[in-house]
Parts: sequence; C-alpha cells; structure tokens
Amino acid sequence: MKCNNDNKGCGVDMNVCDRNIDMLPMLQTYTTKLLKPNMQCGKNILTQSMMACENHKYVICWDFDLGGKTITVPENCILEFDGGSLDNGTVIGQDTVFVNVGDVEIWGVNLVREGTWKDHSGGGGDIQDAFGKVRTGEDVIEAKGNDTLGIEAGENVNIEADPETKKITISADLSAVSGAIDAESRRAQDKESSLQGQIDAIVAGGASVSLSASPSTVFVGVQSSISLSATTDTEASSIKIRRNGTDIASGSGLSLSYTDAVTPSAAGSVAYSAKFTIAGSTRTASKNVTAVYPIKYGAGDDYTDANNQASARTTPAGTYNVTVPDNGDYVFFVVPRTMNISRATMSGFDFPLQAPVDVDIEGVAYKYYKSSNTYDAGILTIVIS
Repeated sequence: MKCNNDNKGCGVDMNVCDRNIDMLPMLQTYTTKLLKPNMQCGKNILTQSMMACENHKYVICWDFDLGGKTITVPENCILEFDGGSLDNGTVIGQDTVFVNVGDVEIWGVNLVREGTWKDHSGGGGDIQDAFGKVRTGEDVIEAKGNDTLGIEAGENVNIEADPETKKITISADLSAVSGAIDAESRRAQDKESSLQGQIDAIVAGGASVSLSASPSTVFVGVQSSISLSATTDTEASSIKIRRNGTDIASGSGLSLSYTDAVTPSAAGSVAYSAKFTIAGSTRTASKNVTAVYPIKYGAGDDYTDANNQASARTTPAGTYNVTVPDNGDYVFFVVPRTMNISRATMSGFDFPLQAPVDVDIEGVAYKYYKSSNTYDAGILTIVIS
C-alpha cells in the first residue's frame, strides 16, 4: 500500500534501524510517526488513513478502537507499542514487525490478527531510534563497551553491518549528548502530559450527562418515593446524586439509580443534582421536584363540601369529574392561593365561576372558586385550562 497523501504525516522526523537477522541483514531507514488520539463518540478510533505509509515505524501510546473495521499495515512497517493497544476489529500484517516496549497487553480480546507477523518484543530483534535507545537482541549485536553502550570518551558514533554474518557492530560515545537526551526526554514527557490533558478535556467535554426524577410533583407533608436515575454516555470514575446539596448516593460507570424517600415540609422545590467525574473533569446535571398543597373540588352548599382531591400538580389545569349529590348544589374548586383558574368549560361551553374568595385551611393560604349557577344531581365533566 502506497502513501498517496503528502499531508498524512508521512514526513521524516526520525530514522530507525531494523536489525533482524531473519529478515533484513542490511540497515533499513524508517520514518517514525506517533499515532495521535482520534476521539469519536467517546472512543479513540484508529482508521486506515492514520496508518497509510510504507517504511514507517508507528508508535502506539494510547488504546485504540478499530470500530469493528479491518486495517492493513502497509508493507515494511514496524508497530511499536509504548503503553498502547489495539482492540475491536481486524488488523492484517505483511511480515509486520511489532515491539512491545511497555508492560501492558497490546492485543485486545476483541482483536483479530491476520497475515504474517514478527515479534521483536523479547530478543527476536532490536530497534534503535535517533536517541540511541536500543532494545537488545544479543544474537545480532556486538556492542563495544558495557551493556548500556557506554563507550570511552572521545569515540564517534559508528554503525557497521556485515551482510555475510548478519551482525551489526555499534560503537558510540553518548556522554556528550546525554544532557540533550535528558532534555529531549523531559520535553517528550511534558508533551505527553499536555496531550493527555487535552484528551481528558475532549472526553469530558463531549460526554452527555442527565438526571431524571419521577414523580416530578409531590404533596407537602406526605412522604413520597422519588425514583432518581443519573446517566452518561461516557465511563465515569465517580457518580454522586445529591439532594439539596447533600450526597445521598454514589457509584461509577455509565449510570446510577436511587430511590429517595422525602417528606417536604413546605411548598417549593426539592433540588436534586448529579455530579459526574469523567477523565478527571466534572460534569453536572440537575432536576427539581416540586412540592405543592393539594387541589380540592366537589359540590354542595359551601366550599367545605369540596372533599375530592386532585393528583399532585403545579396548576389547576385538567379534567375534573364532579359528583353533584343533590339538586340545586354549587360546584367548588379550592386551590392554593398561588394558583389561578382563568377559564372552565363543560361540553365545550363556558362554565361560569364567581370571583375567588381567600380562605385559610389548617394554616395554609387557599382560595375557592364557586360556580355561578346551581346544578342538578349527577356527574359533571369540567375542563379547567
């Protein structure tokens, strides 16, 4: 597979040497490319376009998801795993060399490897980069000096390859460049830390979080069970559900459910919130449950005959089936003083009501609406809007 796009990151930034006695007796020049994160819907996706060039060493520092797709490694390439892995798809090698320089599993449980591969992770070969870091293969390298290639001061770096014996001799004086190597290592660590911070911000910023509560309206003074559900589409290391600023449940993962028993002492809102910790960042969601005094309705001579109670609601709007016990009774609607009835109808026609009258019922401020007319015994279906 050829690289047909000069803008795909195929420019030379580092040379590496493959010294595999079984494959390449002569030195081969490669181009090193760090596979950068590609976040899509909470997953770090690896695509074919990210691995499209021959004669490359691809460095894998992050866990990549193939998204169920098949990726073919171009010819004459090396995969260097430095803490990263591949999963969820198929990868096809073409005599592909791979090296695991970290201490983690590089092939995910849902990854299928096809084609031909050569493992240089444990002495089957060695790779040297521009900083002189050598992964040793003792059967193919004869190095002057000690095991870490520390050569006496004054010697120049020299690399010789013998095609007949298939051996490489390396001699170098690294003392003059050790400071530069340390500085470059620190810069690489700082860059990796910065990249990880950017990835965390992208992951957390793209996460969707929510909190639901049912029922959303309850009665004052009555114990109610509130079903709460905090959910996210991105794995959270911590999820906390709070009521009025106090933690009442905790967990992790993609969701957290909790049933809260609450008895509001006054009308108003019970404030619930969910706090999600995702990739080191915090996201929140909130939901209010409203506590109300009941609405009453009925028919008779006085508002105290309104003995039927409507379901918990924040407005009087709705349909009411009012039983009129005797001929000549009035219809009454008794509502909290904060609520208003603007219009009532019956069978599509206006159902006239008198002006509201303020009353106190057991210390709660109410007002009642009385029908302008009396009605015969029966059931009236009245719609309040």
